[in-house]
Amino acid sequence: VFDATTQRCQPCLKGEECRSEVCRTCTACEPGYYKAFVGTEECSACPANTYRVEDGATELSACLPCQTKASTRGLAGQSSRDACKCDNDHYLEVGVEEPACVHCPKAALCEADGVCLLRGWPEAKLNCSDGQRL
Repeated sequence: VFDATTQRCQPCLKGEECRSEVCRTCTACEPGYYKAFVGTEECSACPANTYRVEDGATELSACLPCQTKASTRGLAGQSSRDACKCDNDHYLEVGVEEPACVHCPKAALCEADGVCLLRGWPEAKLNCSDGQRL
């Protein structure tokens, strides 16, 4: 950033970058990105299997990990927990304080979108192969 007062260029602060060729204003790193040092470099993407909701992150630890048994499927720079998809044979348990990826019951099939279905539904009996009753 050019400082007219001192007639010098100043690097962007932590959590900021300049996106134009001639930098006049530093802007906060977008959600899903961070910058841990003062400099002219661009913000770095949060690594795969992490996400960052707010902008202006100043360190890698600001990128939050996906819940256990979930991943971003190799994608970096994610800005929402929704980018964390449950692994195969797991589904996202919702309606709880901390959503978690839970293993599908033995009598169910988990599809790629994380939805669990009873085998043979709707004709399926509701007795699970693991002895539980649904």
